Amino acid sequence: TSIAFFITIMHISEKYLQIIPKDFFRITNLVSLHFHFTFLSLFISRFFTTKQEKNIFKLFFWLVNITIFIFIFIDVIYDFSISFAISNTGLFILCIYYYYLLFRTPPTLNLLKEPSFWIITGILFGMGTTIPILYLAGYLYHNLPKNIFFSIATIVPFGYGIMHLFFIKAFICSVQNHRE
Repeated sequence: TSIAFFITIMHISEKYLQIIPKDFFRITNLVSLHFHFTFLSLFISRFFTTKQEKNIFKLFFWLVNITIFIFIFIDVIYDFSISFAISNTGLFILCIYYYYLLFRTPPTLNLLKEPSFWIITGILFGMGTTIPILYLAGYLYHNLPKNIFFSIATIVPFGYGIMHLFFIKAFICSVQNHRE
């Protein structure tokens, strides 16, 4: 959440106040993308318990990370957002796998009181809402009137905002669990 806040402040400073150069913001934003994927995927991986699940995660993690790095350089050159879409798709797949593992046997925990459930649900919702827009951003930008494109593109920060609301719910559950 702190990094998202920092990136938002940088975006406002670049876009509306013109204090920060556009290229500096873009590179900082792309670097934060690597942190975004790594941090959230490692959090999700804590719930993979068997050796096979951990090995599948490691392979998946490195394949997605390498793909993100390749597309970061392509994004810098061509001004696309495919690296963000790949990152979010990787996180979305990890969330789906988490749910698959969670629900293949009856839950032994009260999921509504589990902070990790709310965090992963937030990641799933946030990434799921942004994926279509991010994959289509280059096409939409060049083929729609700019005001319509920017109206559609507001779905991306909305998805991230909802994800952070789920993080707040997880924090509240954590505090309540600690009190109990």
